[in-house]
Amino acid sequence: MKRFEKILFSGLIIGTLLVGCGQTNVTKADKTTIEISNDGSIIQQIVEDFSEPYYDFSEMEKEINSEVSAFNSSKGKDLISIQDASKKDKKARVTMTYKDTDSYGEFNDVVLFMGKMKDAVKKGYNIPVKLVDSNKKQVNTSDFSDDSQVLILSEKISVLTSDSIVAGSMGTIFSNSKSVDLSKVTDEYAVLILN
Repeated sequence: MKRFEKILFSGLIIGTLLVGCGQTNVTKADKTTIEISNDGSIIQQIVEDFSEPYYDFSEMEKEINSEVSAFNSSKGKDLISIQDASKKDKKARVTMTYKDTDSYGEFNDVVLFMGKMKDAVKKGYNIPVKLVDSNKKQVNTSDFSDDSQVLILSEKISVLTSDSIVAGSMGTIFSNSKSVDLSKVTDEYAVLILN
């Protein structure tokens, strides 16, 4: 996402590339949000300020198309697509889809791991001992099985999931059982335990 935010702030946006796809909750988000499906595919809704008069939609369209095309070409297949883009009320909104968490992480130069807790530990991720549940109560990581599904992110954004989120890093704000805001997490990585 850092790469993409730089593109947005540099004054570029896509305005015409539309790929037919059903609306999801993430497309209605008022801040940058990702929605992660059980199969690991991701829909990203980027919402950024676009109030400066020097921002140019046609230039952004060229830049985004170029970045996505170059990434897909380097992989030999289409792993990323642009679903929609718009500018309204001085906000730019871009909806992108990613085939998997690896594509999302690599394209945006961020960490996004989804898998079993034991696999996350094997990869060197530090799972906090203390987490918080949706009732704002502290829970211990030891309360969960090594086979528990975890989501680990370096970005502190809003996340929607197909599965219920049962616990998260300290600072996780639960909107409901499948939606959290990670903007208050202070650890290097935000960790979510899914059910």
